[in-house]
Amino acid sequence: MKSLQSVDFRYLLGFLVQNRRYVFHLSILLLIGSLLQLCFPIITQAVVDKGINQKSIGLLYALLLAQLALTLGRASVDLTKRWVLLHLSMRINISIISDFLKKVFAMPMAFFETRMVGDILHRMHDHVRVERFISSTMLGIVFSGVNIVVYSVVLLTYSLGILIMFLVGTLIYIWFVLRFMKGRRKLDKNNFDESVYNESQAIELVQGMTEIKMNNCERQSRVEWENSQLRLFRIKQTATRLQQWQEGGGLIIGELRNVMITFMAAQAVISGSMTLGMMLAIHNWSADVTYFGHLEFHEGLSGNQNQFRKNRRSP
Repeated sequence: MKSLQSVDFRYLLGFLVQNRRYVFHLSILLLIGSLLQLCFPIITQAVVDKGINQKSIGLLYALLLAQLALTLGRASVDLTKRWVLLHLSMRINISIISDFLKKVFAMPMAFFETRMVGDILHRMHDHVRVERFISSTMLGIVFSGVNIVVYSVVLLTYSLGILIMFLVGTLIYIWFVLRFMKGRRKLDKNNFDESVYNESQAIELVQGMTEIKMNNCERQSRVEWENSQLRLFRIKQTATRLQQWQEGGGLIIGELRNVMITFMAAQAVISGSMTLGMMLAIHNWSADVTYFGHLEFHEGLSGNQNQFRKNRRSP
């Protein structure tokens, strides 16, 4: 079974098409959640510009009730989304593992003589990451992109300069994250290979315990297992260091972008071309994109798709 990375996403879409009813429901819930999230900064702007400036207590009460209603609505959407995601995840997980087992059963006997047991078991365990990528992360990336487009249109109605700063900062963030992908993909492969060896070694230790004790190989077997654990630790240590650079740099880029946007908005308030409520709304929108949009984008690109490409290959 050959590896065809060019058809990876067609392979992904196949599982989504099989469960299109749940995907549709989840998409509607994500869209509603995004629209509700978009309303909070607008309410903040109305509170400052109309409620406080006009000293209207009645309007403040109305805006407070509206915010409470939006909060309850978002909580309901999140709860419903979790149940839909549970059904979607289980169906995709069963489909992926069933597809994998079909390929394993189609292999000739010679295949199982050369392949370690831990390799097959580890691939089955790692299909959970593939299922997570298909059912949640990939959809999250899509709707993070939708959020960025929607926020860009909203920012355009406020200030063209702030919109340009927002887009430039977002593009720099994406470029920075993508720079680490090659290194993380290599480390993820090394971690997979070493984990396979370690799991196979543990199985052999348990199954061959009688033979090990008869040949007095306890110390040698234990040392080999410890060395494998040490190699696995060094790989994870390097991966953690690289991840920290990636996440730390991305966080700094996102926050610098938000600081510049806030500064430009503050200047506009001083010059009189923007109200204080508009500045707070812009700050909240940019913060939401930094937290929700960048988080989904980073998780999707950093780990799960690497595991998908590995498991997409033949057993």
